[in-house]
Amino acid sequence: MRIYSCVGARAASPHCGQAGRAPKCLRLIAPSLVLNEAGLQKDSNFFARPHFLMTNCRRTLLSVDLGLRSGIALFDSEGVLLRYRSTNFGSRSRLKKAVYKLIRDAGPPKLLVLEGSRDLATIWRRAAEKQGVEVLEVAPETWRRELLEPRQRRSGQDAKEAADALAREIIDECGADAPTSLRHDAAEAIAIGYWALPRLQKSS
Repeated sequence: MRIYSCVGARAASPHCGQAGRAPKCLRLIAPSLVLNEAGLQKDSNFFARPHFLMTNCRRTLLSVDLGLRSGIALFDSEGVLLRYRSTNFGSRSRLKKAVYKLIRDAGPPKLLVLEGSRDLATIWRRAAEKQGVEVLEVAPETWRRELLEPRQRRSGQDAKEAADALAREIIDECGADAPTSLRHDAAEAIAIGYWALPRLQKSS
């Protein structure tokens, strides 16, 4: 399992949900994403770190690239990428047991965005709706059409490579070191969440 923290200066504001002025580097990409001084940090628990608890007073978006190995990314409504990871549930039964707690520990979020298997999406949807979380399912063609150039969508492999590049751009805009490896499912979860941010902001 690979887990990284990308909590930024705005997320760490003592006035929860009241953003300060964004650093200059944030103007290069919208929605703005920021990193803390330590940059990317591995963590054994996706939602356990104290700074994550601050997101409970803000609206968050959880995006998932579905699979038994899933990519997961968490954004706040200001466009701050809080966490992302790739995790291998191993089996459908283990995934089913884990999903409710994962969503709950994420806030729960205001919006859950799912892309991939409809069968697995049903598991996530049911767990989310029990907690009052809005669910949005998106086809890969939809977010790729809005975020990627036509030449980047000529094949599935081209699209995966483009999503990887986009995710790294989002992570690296403030000059932090990239993770040693970024699985395609985590990269796509970041891209999916980035695409869905306007939907979260409209509902906030």
